[in-house]
Parts: sequence; C-alpha cells; structure tokens
Amino acid sequence: MKMEDHKMSEYTDINKELEKHFFLFQKFWDLGEPIWTDSIPTAAVQFSPDSDLIQYVFNKEFWEKLDTYEKTFVISHEILHLLRNHLKRMQLIMNCNYKVANIAADLIVNEALIKNYSFDKDLLKIKDQLCWIENFLPDVKIKDHSFEDLYFLLLNQDSNNKSSLDEVSQWGDTCKEKCTHSSDNSEVVRRTLEKAIGDLSELERDGILQQAGTGQGNQEWIFPPIKIKKRKWETIIKKWSSFHAGSRDIEQWVRLNRRYTTLGGNLILPTEAEDEDKEKDKLEVVFFLDVSGSCVKYAPRFFKASESLPQDKFNVKLFSFDTQVHPVIDGKVIGGGGTCFDILETYIQNNYSKYPKAIFVLTDGYGTPVSPQVSKNWYWFLTVDYKECIPSKSRIYMLSDFE
Repeated sequence: MKMEDHKMSEYTDINKELEKHFFLFQKFWDLGEPIWTDSIPTAAVQFSPDSDLIQYVFNKEFWEKLDTYEKTFVISHEILHLLRNHLKRMQLIMNCNYKVANIAADLIVNEALIKNYSFDKDLLKIKDQLCWIENFLPDVKIKDHSFEDLYFLLLNQDSNNKSSLDEVSQWGDTCKEKCTHSSDNSEVVRRTLEKAIGDLSELERDGILQQAGTGQGNQEWIFPPIKIKKRKWETIIKKWSSFHAGSRDIEQWVRLNRRYTTLGGNLILPTEAEDEDKEKDKLEVVFFLDVSGSCVKYAPRFFKASESLPQDKFNVKLFSFDTQVHPVIDGKVIGGGGTCFDILETYIQNNYSKYPKAIFVLTDGYGTPVSPQVSKNWYWFLTVDYKECIPSKSRIYMLSDFE
C-alpha cells in the first residue's frame, strides 16, 4: 500500500512540519518511499533491495493513531538512524543482541530530536512508549557516549523487556539481509545527502556537516545543534498574495484585452467603462481584527501585512470588530465590547455580491460560532489555542508557532 492512497493534504502538512525542525528531514522524506504493512507493529527504515531508495515502513494502524506532530517525530526518528549509520554499525558488533542495540540507537536518536531539533517530548502522546535515557541509564550523560558505549552499558542490564519505537525484526536478525545490497549503507546515505543538498565538501569544510568515527571503522553524519528560526506569521498572507496575484496574471493573459482591440488598424483607447471592468476583475480580500485586549496589539502588524497585496490585483478592506463590524479609517481601530464571529459572515453576505477570495481574521478564538458559506476562504490567526468556535474547514494558524 503506497502513500498515494493517503490524503495528499496530510503529506503536505507533514512536509511543512518536517521542514520546521530540520530541512534535511523534509528532503530525506521526499527522496524516500513510504511503505505500508501489517507485518510490523510500529515503524522501521530499510533500503530497497533493488536500488538506493530509502524505504520508510509503517504499520497502518499505528500510523493512523498518530497526529501530524507525532508522525513528524517518527519520520525524523527513522531518518536520524540513517544519518547515524545505526544499521551498519549494528552489524559490526560481534554476536550483536539486536534488541539491545535497537534500544541503544533509540536512546541516541530520541534525545537528539528533543535537544537538537526542537521537538517537545510533552507534545508526544506516545512518549511513554519510547526509549529515554532516564528510564534506562539514569546516571549516564548521553552526550558523552556513542551508540556503541550505550549498547555495552545496556548489556549489563535487563533491557529485553523494554520497548522501542522501531520494530525489532526490521533491525534484528534480518538487518544484514536487508542491507547487503550495498557494501556500505553509509554511501547510500551520502548519495541521498548529495541529492538533497548538492556537493558536501563545502559543508564539511565549514563544519556544518561532519563525519565522525565510531571506533569501528564506520562513520556517522553529525550536524551541529540546529537553532530553529521561526518565520513570521505575516508570511502566510504574503505567500497567499504572491500565489493569487500570479494566477490573476494568467487569467488576464488568456482573456481578450479590449484595451488593445484594433479597428481599421487604429488602437482604441480604454474607456471609462473598461476601467470599471478592470476594477471588477480585482479579487476581494477582507481583514478582520478582533479588538479584544490580547489581539489589538497586533493591529500594526496585521494591517501592515495587508499592504503586501498589490492594489492593481486585489480590492482590500480593513475592519475591526467586537459585536459590530467597524471600518478601519486612517489606521484607527475602534470597538472594545464582546466578540461575535457570526456578524462577520453576515457583513460579507450583506455587502459583497461575490464572496471574497480570502478573509483574514486575527482573534483569540473566543466568540460566537460561525458557519461561513465558503469556509476554505477563511484564514484564522489565533493568539491563544482556542478553536471551539472556528470552522474546522478553515485555515487555522497559531501565532505561537511563528516568530
């Protein structure tokens, strides 16, 4: 069962979330192949026996229980195993206990995802199913130890009854068989890295990308801790503007432009009526600002973002609202009572003959329920995580996810 059987929207959401944590997670995910199976209980990573293709293997039932954040964590977990070359390193341990080795590898990977790649353990509902250093080796500082170190430390403990994210059989006795198509799987990973980011020599020279020896003739790809720079929430509006402004250019290109219609070889100048037609061609866009105390401080940024929409392509109107809708004139915001969302849809129905292409709303989420005629055209920017009154088919963004 392949990824094309799943919703493309989910795939897009996962891509965006992966890129937030580390761009290579997103690149490796795109360059690999998701495989769905009932033969393992959770997840695994392997190499295709016929090519260099990386395969991410998931139990469908396990996958469906995860939210987007957890799916992103699981994918990143598998990719870090590749970058740390854990599959090959397991094979080089004499008489390897693969279950213990898998736990040691998971300890390295899970701690790295939390400390270096901005994942929050408390946002993982599956966190109690995962391997954490404090549950296995509470007196060990993981940053001072390699995968091999942890493996031999765990051998002295009863680790066989502990759980691990990866299906052991995929990393266990069949591990050698899964990987023998390549003399060294680290070379497969290197080629995937080159596909993702090009020539690696410059990155290695500058210390952005390092290969560290493991003490057994193997190497792992090491990346310095990533400082995640959050983008500004205004970029959502700017990207929407750029996309739809471009689509308007295409529409105008394929239409007959009456400004340059010829008659007897002479150009006819545009008339007043034609200028009115051009005005009608503009896309309607509305900005609504909640004037509650937690929202009104964002007014300068919110309305500044509206200026990213070209005036020749969009007809933009700015409003504040409480229990009424108030036009914003000369940048002045008025209002300050309760908060109603249903009045926004009522205002649109009463004042627009054609439904706006986008309605941007900045609010704390506390108001009255609203059922828009076209929910997908609504973009909600929330100052707090309260969505009870927000239509689920709308686009919803938490300001806390941005700079």
